[in-house]
Amino acid sequence: MTRDTTLRQAQLEMRWIPVTDPNGRHRMETVWLTPDQVAAHATTHAA
Repeated sequence: MTRDTTLRQAQLEMRWIPVTDPNGRHRMETVWLTPDQVAAHATTHAA
């Protein structure tokens, strides 16, 4: 792993998202987002 990759991974943010499995059960799962993904998600849900 390069140093650049390590720096980028350090900037990831963990978020919890609600998920429904095929049996209809609800649970929370974690996802790792880059700063760009976090910004895009924030703008799409700003309304």
